[in-house]
Amino acid sequence: LINNYQKSVTLTSVLFLSLCIVFYKKIFSDNVFYPGFKVEKYFPIRDSVFLLVLFLIVLLTQNKYLNIETITWDVPSYLVASQEINKGFLPFETQWESKGPLFLYLYNFISNIAGRNFVYFKLINDFILFLTSIFLFLSLKLNYKEKESAIFPTLLFILITSHVWFISELSEIYCLVFLSLSYYIYKKLSHKEVTFLIIGFCVSLSTLINQGTVLFAIPYLISICFFYKKNILKLLVSFITGALVPHFIFLAIYSSKSLTELYISQYIKLPLNYVQSSSPSLNEILVILREFFKYDYFLYFAIISIAALFLSEQFGRRYDKIFNIDSLNFLTAIAFYFIAGHSYQHHLFYAIFFFVILLGKIESTSKKSFIMSLIFLSTFSILSKTLKDSYYNITNTDEIYSNYPLRNLSVELNNLIQEENYEILALDYVLILYYL
Repeated sequence: LINNYQKSVTLTSVLFLSLCIVFYKKIFSDNVFYPGFKVEKYFPIRDSVFLLVLFLIVLLTQNKYLNIETITWDVPSYLVASQEINKGFLPFETQWESKGPLFLYLYNFISNIAGRNFVYFKLINDFILFLTSIFLFLSLKLNYKEKESAIFPTLLFILITSHVWFISELSEIYCLVFLSLSYYIYKKLSHKEVTFLIIGFCVSLSTLINQGTVLFAIPYLISICFFYKKNILKLLVSFITGALVPHFIFLAIYSSKSLTELYISQYIKLPLNYVQSSSPSLNEILVILREFFKYDYFLYFAIISIAALFLSEQFGRRYDKIFNIDSLNFLTAIAFYFIAGHSYQHHLFYAIFFFVILLGKIESTSKKSFIMSLIFLSTFSILSKTLKDSYYNITNTDEIYSNYPLRNLSVELNNLIQEENYEILALDYVLILYYL
């Protein structure tokens, strides 16, 4: 059945792209999709209103599965590891976890704000994702004069991450806050020493969440070496200095408890062993595309249209026009997926963020309008699937929380432990430790 479905997806994709090629002039002519249409002209609305609408879409697309207690086993593991901080321990001091120390501090902070309520913890993480969307929107506004070139890529990012693969409280959404901030600063400020100092600092904070995001230093280093040759030494020193400061701070903290070797192994031995433990599969990309086709047709065709139309415009261009910061970030994100291995779908989170930016890089207004139409239709299509369940879950959080099976089991277990003097506790479900 899977092979047959894969064939149908491939056939549909080829047919769609073939029709676009055959009717290229008619579909992308200036008389279609109204290239003169401007959001600001017909809808003179402030940015804050657009951001409010985007935030509502985040809530209504991210919480369809709020009633399901555990979607991925990673989140309970992170939560349990982060609780050691409340007892005065450093991350990794009493138990090992694969992420950086800042991630566990952030998890612990949000968990405490949520009152250790798992439902509230999940909802607060929606704000983390939305914060990334804000930086994306503001960055794109700096890139392009047309407001729709900022709105629709941001909307596409929200729609893609509404899939169940991306709605968990993953480390990637925390990293993207700092990576998107780095991108925004790069676009907003003049490229002086202080700018690259701040960018290096932000990228470094991301590595304190997920070690592998050190790769996203590469696009900025390449940018410095190839496009700012006159100040190359000063800018490199500034970037590296900014990147080293956060790690020196944490290294000093760990050294104060004689845990220097533990910190170093977390950033050298662990990443190398993780990469070597599994190899990626190209076939998994096809599986992911097939899943998006199943999830929403309009979203799927928007994704492959951006890829096809963006690539079609790159032929014959000079390398410096192709390999700008946007393309470099996207290529780095793809490299991250393959270097990390394991073929985990959430490793594509970074690629999704930098992929949607490519929509604005398409120069033809009619082509962009065609893709924006698909995104617009996809918004209503996906909301029709998520709105009812999300609204019910958001407005009935107490009921949702009281129905979580592992939470109820932990209450019973806690009562049992208080009645009996047990010395050993062995569990199959890590999340119970968080509730206890």
